[in-house]
Amino acid sequence: GTCDSVCLWALKCGVNFEQTHQPWNPFASRNIGKCQGTGVVWALSWAEDDSAIAVGSSDTFVHLFDPKGLDSNPSGFLEELRKLEGHVGVVRSVAFSPRGQGPRRLASGGDDSLVLVWQ
Repeated sequence: GTCDSVCLWALKCGVNFEQTHQPWNPFASRNIGKCQGTGVVWALSWAEDDSAIAVGSSDTFVHLFDPKGLDSNPSGFLEELRKLEGHVGVVRSVAFSPRGQGPRRLASGGDDSLVLVWQ
């Protein structure tokens, strides 16, 4: 089946293998948030400065969610900041520009053979 949500996970990191002799277990992590209403999710990018999570999906939009609500939102669903319109096909890739490389930008690409750059 298909799923129209993104699950965000808090990973248990920083465990010293030499002290515990236990390998890192990703299944010990917990779900900390969801982004819904996006159609089938094909791509995700998290901005380095934690300002947004970009999701590319089958509904032809790029959705921007606020990751800052992870700790304060009891429902577990993140607030959608914006929905970027411009593609006419499935959005299969999204990527934020690196920090310190000029103004913050987001690039998206999809089945419509377009690469769009958002600022």
